[in-house]
Amino acid sequence: MRQTEAYKLIKDNDHVRMPTSPEEAKCAEYLKNACEKLGLSAKIEPFIIPTFKEKAAYLCVDGKEVPCRGRLGSPNASAKGPLYYLQSNSKVALRKCKGCVVLTERGIGMSLYRKLVDNGAVAIIGISGDNWEASRAIESRPMPFIVEDFETIPWVTVHFSSAFSMIKNRAKQAEVRTEQVPVDGISHNVIADIKGETDEQIVVCAHYDSTSTSHGSYDNFSGCVALLYIAEQLKHASLRRGIRLLWCGAEEWGLKGSRAYCEMHKDEKEKTVLNINLDLLGSYLGEFVAFSCADEQTAKAMDRFATRHRFPLSVRHAIRFSDSNSFVYSGIPAVSFARYAPAEEVQTHTPKDTAEAVSVRQLLIDSKFICQFTEWVANDDAFYKDLCISDNIREEVEKYFYKKP
Repeated sequence: MRQTEAYKLIKDNDHVRMPTSPEEAKCAEYLKNACEKLGLSAKIEPFIIPTFKEKAAYLCVDGKEVPCRGRLGSPNASAKGPLYYLQSNSKVALRKCKGCVVLTERGIGMSLYRKLVDNGAVAIIGISGDNWEASRAIESRPMPFIVEDFETIPWVTVHFSSAFSMIKNRAKQAEVRTEQVPVDGISHNVIADIKGETDEQIVVCAHYDSTSTSHGSYDNFSGCVALLYIAEQLKHASLRRGIRLLWCGAEEWGLKGSRAYCEMHKDEKEKTVLNINLDLLGSYLGEFVAFSCADEQTAKAMDRFATRHRFPLSVRHAIRFSDSNSFVYSGIPAVSFARYAPAEEVQTHTPKDTAEAVSVRQLLIDSKFICQFTEWVANDDAFYKDLCISDNIREEVEKYFYKKP
């Protein structure tokens, strides 16, 4: 793959591809066609995502309406009260939430959400973007968990600049209203196979969707191009284990594509020996990091491989907030690769993430290394000796999916 080809792939998809949108579906067809141009048969697997259509989202602060989006899954409800800025998750800070509309830039998982409800918060204002964005776009995103056994409260998102203004001007009162209707959205996974000598297979995946405020060229069409690079390089290779290339939809809505794949292909679990996940590659600056979402021995093997190939790699024995978690949750060991750009260069989930954020030269360097690693693990039997998922990785993944406190 030449740099001009890689750039064209990214540029052709340099637009928003939000989960369940027509643009996401069009991208799935694009990837299928790209595989077929390489001589590989590919298929598209649709899956349903229960989601919500926003009918109304309203925020009024000290008598002035503020632009906002409702968090998808927020209840049809309204609330008003004093505006309170939650600076930390400490007990002291949480006790002051009673009767208040709580503003926070903190990531809200089920644990914090429940603490806010239990401490009497009447509504939540979350934040997207940063203070330097010209577009002031507000991300549309679903709640990251399903609330089944406790009260729900209205939750809206504002742009960072609006939140900053509220705090700077010492805003006192806020009123929130959300109204949504449930709908079934459809997303898609794209699958192509490279056959091996045995029935065993390695699933190499990358997500192709973006958030509502980003073109997602770095996060993560870069990973999609790397998969096509692997397809091109290994389609005629002699491989002991087969390689399944998987482009996942709806990762940005809670790893929905990879979770759907693991459920739809659970009868293939026994022959799936490893998942290799690619998410964030090809930035101009930044550290290249490999995650062993398996065990310490795998981390050491990855480090030795990088040393042999004289490739600058940092290895961590930890999970990532990416599609590899779905495979680990299903009992399949995983590894994951990323090149983390500094925030000053590009920020994911923002309008800054366009084709211009990706160095195609670096992307092809990253792709070549990952391809070499993939071919190695497809053929090396010793890699799988005593391969397992360590207890701490299992526990962290269960926490990620809110199965453990």
